Amino acid sequence: MLSFREATAALIAVSLAACGGSQVLNGTNVSNFAAPDRAPIPLCKGQKNTKQYASIGAKPLSSKGGTLCVPSFGGWGGTMDYPGPTSSHSSMGLISSTTAYNPGAFPPAGSVNPIFYIQFKLNTYGVIFGAKLPDTGGLSSKSLSVGKSYTAQGASDVGSLWDALGECYTTAFSSKYGATIRGIGFVLENVHMGEASSGVISILPGKLATKKC
Repeated sequence: MLSFREATAALIAVSLAACGGSQVLNGTNVSNFAAPDRAPIPLCKGQKNTKQYASIGAKPLSSKGGTLCVPSFGGWGGTMDYPGPTSSHSSMGLISSTTAYNPGAFPPAGSVNPIFYIQFKLNTYGVIFGAKLPDTGGLSSKSLSVGKSYTAQGASDVGSLWDALGECYTTAFSSKYGATIRGIGFVLENVHMGEASSGVISILPGKLATKKC
């Protein structure tokens, strides 16, 4: 039979072991559940939101190319790069959505459904875009995954018909806003809008184009 002193020592040893195990377990839990800080995607100045989309009024386009703020909607937001138009005094407004909320205002869906849409509206017909796209900005979303490929497809609205513009694929990278893609304005490079003044840029999951944004 253990003496009182031996029993007390054994009890203390068991208690210390239990505390040590608890500390290790708690440390593991904290490590497993820690998530990197992610800054909230800022809103565009003056953007307007509805339950179906967010919009921003027409902004002037630089002949050197640049970026436009994409209205934040459904966990998406950031900027869209664009090549400079050759015509002066061109401007563009944007509408962002996660669904084709008005089927007639969107090109027919293909075999892969888009996960984000950017509708664009120019202030005039026949705008011609240049060939140089600035390597700036980025579109971020919780729906994107770093290292995964995504495809941007453009289409212009000509009455009840749709004309295909450019398309390209891009790979999501990490930014302070989370997973981000860049270069979607590639769909407008060397594009002559002709009789169209509006269109849609669709973002689809996967590498569905041969050219890189």
